[in-house]
Amino acid sequence: MVETNNSLAAARRYGTPVEQTAEGKERERTFFETLGRFVVRFADVEGAVSLTLWRYAKTPRAVSLHVFASTRIDQGSTLIKQLALATGASQEKRDDLAYVLQQLGVINGVRNSILHHGVDSIAEGAAKSSNWLKAKEAPFEIPVPPEHLEQMIADLNKITLHLLFNHSDRPKPLAPENRAIFDQTLRRAWLYKFPAQKPAPAKKTESRSRKGQNPKSPDQPPPSEV
Repeated sequence: MVETNNSLAAARRYGTPVEQTAEGKERERTFFETLGRFVVRFADVEGAVSLTLWRYAKTPRAVSLHVFASTRIDQGSTLIKQLALATGASQEKRDDLAYVLQQLGVINGVRNSILHHGVDSIAEGAAKSSNWLKAKEAPFEIPVPPEHLEQMIADLNKITLHLLFNHSDRPKPLAPENRAIFDQTLRRAWLYKFPAQKPAPAKKTESRSRKGQNPKSPDQPPPSEV
């Protein structure tokens, strides 16, 4: 760590961009590798949400493909909960859906911020996503280091298992070793905790127009944009 800090300090002193240092390149490699796995796992969850929605809607696959083809994660989650209530699903089932879909909503908000607003300060070891460019009010800022992405990947795996095996009529694993891992995953707590938010610092060009304002900091991820 001392060597890393010294190397980065030297890079700043001599004007070398951090992303061109060995440490910066390694941080970017780790971040983008983890981000790739996060995106793939999120796609798995999107499939699980679709299957769960079709299950509660009780529609044939051909009908579901036409009716729900463009349903987004947030819309699908709302429909699933409404259908579960309307079709008389047990309280246990509805509680499980509320528990799972709430965490999915949190992760979906972070995912949308990353994809729509990008991530900066990766090479510096302070990866974050912010809407400062498009913000109409005080911008938000979400830290997204690789550790947070890893936590969300683990939670997405858990969400997928809940939806597929508790709500989509998929048979549960029979092999003892697989069943043990399955049960352990379903029982464990969520790993990702959305951090307490502070508004991102306004850019200098905006500071005068925002002077005197004290907007409330958001306490949840930004809403879906696609």
